[in-house]
Parts: sequence; structure tokens; C-alpha cells
Amino acid sequence: MSRNKVEKGLARLAFISDFYAWEYTLNNETGELAYLPSFKIGGKPFPRFPVLIQGNGEPWTLGNLHLTQTLMTKGRYRHQYNSKTWSNYGEALLQFLRWLEATGTDPLDFHPIHAEYRPTYRFRAHLEMQIRIKRASGNQRGIGLSASTASETHGVVQAFYRTLTYKGVLTPERLNLAWKDITKLVKIIGYDLANQSKLLAVKSTDQAVRREKKKQDHNRVEGGLRPLTKDEQEVIDKYLAKAPITTRLMFTVARLTGARLQTVCTLRGSSLKEAVYQPEENNYLLHVGGSRLGLCNTKGNKEEILVFSAELHDLLTRYWNGNLATSRRILSPYGNTLDNYLFLNQNNTSFYASHQEKDDCRDPKYHSGVSPTSAMKSSVDTRKGQAIQTFIKSTLLPRIQMSEPGFENFEFRFHDLRATFGMNTLKFLIDEEGMTGSEALEKVCELMNHSNLGVTTTYLDFRNHKGKKHTAENQLLVETRLLQNVPDDVLNYDCD
Repeated sequence: MSRNKVEKGLARLAFISDFYAWEYTLNNETGELAYLPSFKIGGKPFPRFPVLIQGNGEPWTLGNLHLTQTLMTKGRYRHQYNSKTWSNYGEALLQFLRWLEATGTDPLDFHPIHAEYRPTYRFRAHLEMQIRIKRASGNQRGIGLSASTASETHGVVQAFYRTLTYKGVLTPERLNLAWKDITKLVKIIGYDLANQSKLLAVKSTDQAVRREKKKQDHNRVEGGLRPLTKDEQEVIDKYLAKAPITTRLMFTVARLTGARLQTVCTLRGSSLKEAVYQPEENNYLLHVGGSRLGLCNTKGNKEEILVFSAELHDLLTRYWNGNLATSRRILSPYGNTLDNYLFLNQNNTSFYASHQEKDDCRDPKYHSGVSPTSAMKSSVDTRKGQAIQTFIKSTLLPRIQMSEPGFENFEFRFHDLRATFGMNTLKFLIDEEGMTGSEALEKVCELMNHSNLGVTTTYLDFRNHKGKKHTAENQLLVETRLLQNVPDDVLNYDCD
């Protein structure tokens, strides 16, 4: 159940720790119903599934119908279910439910003539008002709604009405009263960054909540990340040398591949073993996400390819076979197998719980038939790399700020290492390899697994704006600096 205190009589969200999807069958002879686990989803539970509760304490049937139907479609494959995503769906519908109850509105009552009386149009007007309140407050937290949040909320509400139509609660004719479909023309700039452009027809509705166009911050790239300067990289490496070897290696992987925290933390032994060697490039290709999402997680469940230098791959393989990693695996739930994590903490658990681990933790046969406790389940659900973030904030940054002149106010996040890889690579390709800006962008887009080149162009904008403050640096030199003086007994394991 939700721990958040809400005003008495106000609609709220509750959470089922282990939600099972069941189907019923009707015995025509006896008239009895039988319930079995849904064959479309499987018998294992879904963690922290949201349930909408009305102000009178009763479940809201219509809203919960949408959440469960969405589970049957989007979440039918277990790796596509994310408790945070479903929580967001629930929060959006909760806003709608509270508005319905506060205004006494029937969500199924559509006026046949006047659109302004229909619940969908009225709720959109409410969202627009919340956006204006947010802006008038100077974007204070907890007041009103941002345009992006309002747009996402309205999108969930529209999906809610489509579900009601699919389930026969609304007729298609009634749904036609909910909004008017329209077509918009959007200008698309070519991936080659040429001046040519195309017009693309995009379907929308007359209720779309307009979002503010984000202004490019020339001090940031890729949604708020900050590439580190050469001096900043060197000072981090200097103080990182005092950190445990496991932490140092995780930083190294991020710096040399651009992998996100969730991917670095969920690499497995099989990730190294199944990597494909390219002799001409002297590197390894690691396939993560996609069909292997359960073992190694990626953003948005997307299949990605990470490029590891031969030196890095060899180093990680020696670490995997070393005393420290082996002893931790032996004491961990997955044991000394290739399915185990590459990086385990001193408690012999992963830094970031993968989808597969969450799934296994709810399997009665998990870990040699030992049924996990509720505390173990809760720990798995909430493990999202906090230990690394805490190390940065509580250990690494204070050491740098107190001991390094000129770095008293220095700040960075682990995710900034990804941006640093992108910037180092872009500048190296342009300044050292002689690539054009367009060629270098396409290569960096490929290496960082960006969904489109528009994200990568922010790196070129950053480079042009910041000038020579961010200098290109050979990634192998970075690797050497990060990994110097690694104890041999950590990287070498005596099988005898």
C-alpha cells in the first residue's frame, strides 16, 4: 500500500506488492468460474502494481480496467513491465479521478452538441489552468503542473478512453465526441544536417496540450548532462585511485564505452564471454538489452551494442576470474555462474537490480528452491545504483572539494561520464582523425546508441560553444590512468 498520507476522503493510489494476472473460464455445465494464471503474461507476479481508490474507499473500476488492460498489451512480455512506468500511469489517472470527484463530473457523460461540456474538453481546460498557475508561481515545486507533465497526463486520459471503447464501455460513436482527430505537418531536418527538410504528416487531436520548446543550454548536452573538462577528468582520476577496485572499474566502463549506470551495473559474466571480437579493430562488441534485456538492462528496453577495447575486455575478464569477484559470486544468490553480475558489492549483491533478478526473486524456485522474504523482494525493487551515487556525493566529491584548489564548488554525476565519453570521442574524431562534423556525429550517435541524430547534435553545439576547454584525449590514455597500480591478487585467481 502507498505510504504517502493523503487527505481523508480524497482519491488515492494503493500499490499491490505482488500483482498476479488471472483469467477466468466458465464451466457451462455447472456455471462455476475457475481462475488460472493468464497464459498471455505468465504466472509470476508484477511488483508494485498501482490500484486507484476512490474518495469513498472503493476501487475505481474504470481506471483499474485501463491499468490492467495496458498490462495485458504493453506488459505482456515481462521485460516490458516497469513498476515506475505503471506508477506514472496511475498518477495521471489519479489526477483525472480527483478532478472528476471535485467537480462532480461523470466521465461517461458526453454532451451531444456542446463540446465544452464534455469531460475530456473540460479536463483539458483544467490542465491548461494548472500550467498557467505553475508559470505564475515562478515554476515553484508542488504548485500547478508543468506543460510536459500536463501533456503526459492528458495522453494517459486519452488512452483510458480508448481502452473503455475497446472493452465495450463506450461505443465508437461516443468516443468520437471525446475529441476531434486532426493532422499536423511537422518539418523534419535530414540526418546529414543539410539545409534540405521534409514535411511529415502527424496525427493528433484538437486537445493536444502544447509543450514549451526547450532551449538548448550550451553548458549541457543530451538532456542536462555536462561533459567534464580535461582538468576535471584528471582530478577525478586522481582521487578515484583511492577507491575500491570494483568502483574504479565501473567508472572505467562508463568513461570508455558511454554506458549508462543501469547497464554498467547489470553487466554479466556472459556479457564478456559472448562478446564478439573484431580483429581489424582490435575490439569487442557487447550486445545488451533487447532479447537479453532481462540479463543486462538498457534505457527503454532498447537493444544496444557497446564497444570494448581489447585492453578493457581483457582487464574485466581478469577481474571476473580474480579472487575478489569470485569470492563475492560464491556467496551471492546466482552463485559462481556466468549469469551472475560482473560487479557485486561487499554485501555480495548487485548495485542495480536487473529485470531478471526482480523476476527471479518472485519465483518460488529462486535460488535453489528457497522462497525469498518480503524484505528481500523490497530490497531488489529499490536497488538502483544508489551506492555509486552515494560514493560520489559522500566520499569522492568531498575529498576533491576539500583538497584540490579551485575545485571547492565542483559537482558532477555518474551520468556525466557518459557525456564525457561522447565529447572525448567527438573531439578525437574531428581533431585527430580528421572527420567532418557530420561524419563524427554519425559515429558518436552509433557508439552512444542514440535513438536519433538530433540528440547527438547537442554535443557538436557544446563543442562549438565551449571551444578548446574540452580537449580531445586518447581513450586508451584515460584507461591507463584509471587502472594503474591495480593489485595483482585482485585480477588473478589461482584455480588451484
